[in-house]
Amino acid sequence: MLVYLGVLLISCVVLGLELVLMRTLSISHWHHFAYMIISVALLGFGVSGTFLALARRLVLKRPRLWMAIFALLLAVCLPVSFHLTRRVPFNVLELGWDRWQYLYLLEHYLLHLLPFFFGACVIGLALVERDARIGSRYAVNLLGTGLGAAGFVLLMHVFAIPGLMRTLTALAGLAAVLFALAHRRRAAAAPIAAAALAIAVVSSLYPFEVNVSEFKTLSHYHRLEAQGEARTIARRFSPLCRIDVIESEHIHATPPGLSLNFKGKLPPQRLLVMDGESSSAVTQIGDDLSRAAFLDDTTEALPYHLLSKPKVALVGPGGGGPLV
Repeated sequence: MLVYLGVLLISCVVLGLELVLMRTLSISHWHHFAYMIISVALLGFGVSGTFLALARRLVLKRPRLWMAIFALLLAVCLPVSFHLTRRVPFNVLELGWDRWQYLYLLEHYLLHLLPFFFGACVIGLALVERDARIGSRYAVNLLGTGLGAAGFVLLMHVFAIPGLMRTLTALAGLAAVLFALAHRRRAAAAPIAAAALAIAVVSSLYPFEVNVSEFKTLSHYHRLEAQGEARTIARRFSPLCRIDVIESEHIHATPPGLSLNFKGKLPPQRLLVMDGESSSAVTQIGDDLSRAAFLDDTTEALPYHLLSKPKVALVGPGGGGPLV
């Protein structure tokens, strides 16, 4: 039973890690770069299969102890690989002329590969340990995969990247303890439990901050914030995106389709930034609807002049201009 619970947790961690890294890379770089995580995860499973085939005799002597070790290494790799990738000076926009960026991309790839490799080693070893139980353990693996996908999407409504990474690390450490307890010599559980606890404590102290590319919109306002010319007044995280609301005197966003004949003055604005790049102005109208009069001079107002009280479907309202 302990092995089944361990496989369930590791399967959950592997899928959860995919989702968390995809969100992380969408924020730090762009969403195109996040697609790489799927190939990294698949490669991690492929490499683990080759490794287990070559080391079969060694790992099958004490399979549950090795499962505990691999799970513990997964728990170690989660914060370590996250920290090291932040220090790699990779810039996707320079790939066209800077050859060093390909080396940095490879470093990113390998660092993200390690957690998937160790997680896949646990799952693969659990499947080959006892041939008679492959079916039931594979079923638990699929169940854990589904729980990881659904569970971490729900958790993204509660936690941001730091909380999600700490949760992944804690689950991997717990799985390591379960595998150690399933080993015929339970004395191995004590040092593994101590190591898992130490990893959990260290990861709880590590900030897990996401580095946003210096070429993204959000980085520009972070520089202004460092100079005291802007401030972040709100931040929200969800499975769809991270939203930052910026307040600054330097925000002057002209509404799309505003007539060249408009001679009025735009109300104060805040900036809604999604995943560090896509931005939309939030016009501060308050209770004074006369401040929204400028919207009547945009092309978006034309349908409302042609129809009386039309029913409207708003797709991507952004900062709320179309809603007003």
